[in-house]
Amino acid sequence: MDNNMKLNSIIFVIMMLLSDALHAQSAAPSMLEYWFDTNYAGRKTVSISEESIHTIDVSQLCSGVHNISMRIADTKGQWSAPLMRYFIKPDLHAGAELISAYEYWFNNGPRKRVELTPATTVELNNVVIDVTDVIPHYIPDDYTFDTADEMVGVKDDVCFGLQVFNAKGGGSLAVMSDTLTMQVPVNPHFVVLNNSEQQTVLSPTQGQMQGFKTTASAGEQLTYTVSSQALKAEFYDAEGNRLEVGRENLDTGECLFTVQPDATGTVYMLVYDVPVAYAEITAALTILPPSAIQTATTHNTISVDKNLVVVESDRESKVKIISTTGEVVVNQALSNGRSSFLLQPGVYIIAIDGRETQKVLIP
Repeated sequence: MDNNMKLNSIIFVIMMLLSDALHAQSAAPSMLEYWFDTNYAGRKTVSISEESIHTIDVSQLCSGVHNISMRIADTKGQWSAPLMRYFIKPDLHAGAELISAYEYWFNNGPRKRVELTPATTVELNNVVIDVTDVIPHYIPDDYTFDTADEMVGVKDDVCFGLQVFNAKGGGSLAVMSDTLTMQVPVNPHFVVLNNSEQQTVLSPTQGQMQGFKTTASAGEQLTYTVSSQALKAEFYDAEGNRLEVGRENLDTGECLFTVQPDATGTVYMLVYDVPVAYAEITAALTILPPSAIQTATTHNTISVDKNLVVVESDRESKVKIISTTGEVVVNQALSNGRSSFLLQPGVYIIAIDGRETQKVLIP
């Protein structure tokens, strides 16, 4: 953009792209139609040729971010599809004063600053905006999850903000574009969560996700304990199929999720919509083999008495008590009769002879 606020050589580049859009047509371009922002009613049409360069005056536009839409027609009267490009009209008062930096952001996301060395004018063809870090306004229910690249896709109405700065540090007005509906990639930043382990991570903010993944065999029972109940969690197998999940809110404020995959492979958990009050979330995993989740034909009674777990058995057996963090707190043989185990408050999984399983809560 020159000092007279006119678009020049970049228009020729766009015209070349538009010319390519007149696919498989041998007729030469004859007309250029263009308009700014959403002002299609104020569109202008000019005659062009294959070698012409047309200068467009933008002096009547206010300072800030704009877009220009163009299409061309050939000598047969056939129009190309419109092509749109964004550009910046700086709000700097020193006429030919150069711009030393600009900052941009998407939606409510953080600003990214770009230093220009040496200071220069900002034209339509030399501002490159990286859209890979766009944070959507929220995660909708119809998001997509691709296990090939472990990325989530979200359709969002994205708006773009920009502010430019001169060498003295003076800045223009911060301006926002109109919203543009686009498919936004969301990286869940998966962490590996293995059996009998727990992971603590920063809570995903609005529009973000946190992922956990593990490898499980078909028929195993995966029990996840998450430190917050006020969140959403979905589970997928290695093919991207959503898994059925059992959910139980505990008196401790934790939440239990239970899934049982049909096939061996990776199991993914996606967590989102965590309240801002939770700076961190902790997820723990306990995996039980199929043999441990079959109902046994034995006569065992499990009960809770204050901070005791009481197991009554009519024969010798073996009991294993596992905390939701995966720690084995009891692993011993039982004699015929009544046995009591003193436990700290929390949720525990009890397996007898590797087959009978029950969850208990010690208040």
